[in-house]
Amino acid sequence: MVTPPSLVTNALGLFLRRVTSGDFEPPLMPETVRRAMKLGRDQRASLAELGAVVQGDPAFAAQLLRLANSPLFGGRPAVSSLSAAFDRIGLDGLRELLLGASMSEILVVPGDPGLPVRLQRRGLAVAVCAQVIAETKDIDPQEAFTAGILHDVGLSLAFGLIYAFRRQLPQTLVASPELQRALAEQLHTTLGEELGRAWRLPTALVEVLGQHHDPESAAGSHSLTGCVTAARTLADLLGMEPEGQPIPEDCRALQALGIDVHRAEELAEQAAGRLV
Repeated sequence: MVTPPSLVTNALGLFLRRVTSGDFEPPLMPETVRRAMKLGRDQRASLAELGAVVQGDPAFAAQLLRLANSPLFGGRPAVSSLSAAFDRIGLDGLRELLLGASMSEILVVPGDPGLPVRLQRRGLAVAVCAQVIAETKDIDPQEAFTAGILHDVGLSLAFGLIYAFRRQLPQTLVASPELQRALAEQLHTTLGEELGRAWRLPTALVEVLGQHHDPESAAGSHSLTGCVTAARTLADLLGMEPEGQPIPEDCRALQALGIDVHRAEELAEQAAGRLV
């Protein structure tokens, strides 16, 4: 009888062979994500240009107004217009909100509508924690936020592939959410890295997608990858869809950044204040 771990290992080999042989075509970057990424990299982008991207989206407009009137901007009069919300949040804040909202177009998991919501919530928490850490180090906070948002993008793609090839997989694995999760966890960094290359993301971001579980092996962007790995631990401290990351004193990424337990708790509190 084939044991469950062997089922996962065998299925992992099947998918990895497809990826390495070139028999894998990553999905195209959704248009909203592409525009958010482009505007996020364009220092000449204006609030008016960003506003044009979201003007016709009632759900996003509601998020924008809620953020502008949140405790993050406490003590200011309430605003009711998008233009006033744009002015209050600023260019960087609007870019971040747009990128975070656009992830709903990527995080789609067939058969489990609740998982994408949890992945999006977790991604936002990691992004904010990474941004808070970056502000204390020589790391670009905007880049850290983007890396945090995107770091687990390969996970939903892994679940999508498992669903697409379900007829070629053992029924025991297909019938077990736990085994599917174990397979997706082992597959997602490889898929994330392939997706990052296909989307022509900057090298530092591609390394985050592929190395955030092992930041010491990231060649050219150790600080950014380590920042995201450390941010995952802070997100666990906040209880934001925790993944069982090590406690702060055991997190090598935090240690490498010179962040002790007390400082980690302070940074987590700062991040909590932004997650409104």
